[in-house]
Amino acid sequence: MDIREALEYPLPVLTPSMAEITIEEKDDVAFTLKNTGGGMLVGQILSPTKSLVFTPNKWASNRQAIKCHFIPDPLEGWKPGDVREFEITILSNGGEVLIPITAKLAKMAVNTSEGMVIANLRDFYDYAKQHPLKAQALFSKKEFFELLGAMDYAYLDAYEWLTQESNRARALDNFFVLSGLKTRTVLTATQTTVEHIGAIDDDSPIEGMFELQKSDSGYYETAILKKRNSEWLSLLKEHLYSSDFNDDGNIATVKYKIIPSLVQGRYAKETISAGESAIDIVFRRPAPMRCWLSREGFRLYDYGILVVETREPILVEVFCKEQFVKFEGREYRVLGREEIRFNIKPSAFQSAQMMFRKQPSLSAEIEVRAFYNGTVIKRVLPITAGEW
Repeated sequence: MDIREALEYPLPVLTPSMAEITIEEKDDVAFTLKNTGGGMLVGQILSPTKSLVFTPNKWASNRQAIKCHFIPDPLEGWKPGDVREFEITILSNGGEVLIPITAKLAKMAVNTSEGMVIANLRDFYDYAKQHPLKAQALFSKKEFFELLGAMDYAYLDAYEWLTQESNRARALDNFFVLSGLKTRTVLTATQTTVEHIGAIDDDSPIEGMFELQKSDSGYYETAILKKRNSEWLSLLKEHLYSSDFNDDGNIATVKYKIIPSLVQGRYAKETISAGESAIDIVFRRPAPMRCWLSREGFRLYDYGILVVETREPILVEVFCKEQFVKFEGREYRVLGREEIRFNIKPSAFQSAQMMFRKQPSLSAEIEVRAFYNGTVIKRVLPITAGEW
């Protein structure tokens, strides 16, 4: 290739982001291989030992992230405290690079009765997830303290303070948070509002429930509080512990009871707080009066039905300002369901006005009013009549 071709088509150049690597057992070290030249960089990584695994070990990209995993191969005779130096070879069409790598094995390890070897914090965290009670017992033992010392654990004073905690599960979870192995466990509600509609003629107690979910399997406890301390709502439990959460989904169920007879008026709301979550419990009584039209659109010289439903005897008034809607009466005593007939009959003046203005329809509002428990209940229903 002459100089002009080299300038027009520059070759790839392999450039790693790290000049050397230090890694400990079961840790991952990430680095990047970049092409600082031209073309497409293609290459592979040759590991000098089965204990060092690179993902991926082959690539074809101008910027490739690589992860190095250190998993000691038992056949290589690794012992606690071993420190071994290697050199990895990176071959590519952009050149060859050798990177020194130092692999360190923890100085000591704790062997459990289940056959697990705990040589670092990650091992202990995995052990605690599988055997929580045994991990709690091991947590305060001398051999675990010595393991932390051999690892140069940065928070030994805090660890010793945590071992004095009477609640072992809580102490262990705080230790994992302190060590950066997990975040603090938080609580969320699977639904933020639960609504109940009371029966028309029945004030029997209503039982309900809601679910709370932990963000992980860590320890959690919290009080369950009513914001307004409403008498009409009672909680069957007022405190949550880790034992209340199931293993399948980390979900706890909170049950409650509503006493409708203690609710003043038609609507009540109570907010339940538990940790970081809040749930609104809503109780509604059915409306004392419901009404609707059999349909909203009518023809001229037609008839319609106004349906009114009540749960107690109520004197209902119906009224329409527009003269083309005519009811047989103005007042109706309703208990249960009443179908009130009305006629659509425009006057001669209205008909002439529609023709003169080329107005295809007439619009009006039917007003339904009732007096219930000292309160005026009012419903307005739109209606349209025309030549369809």
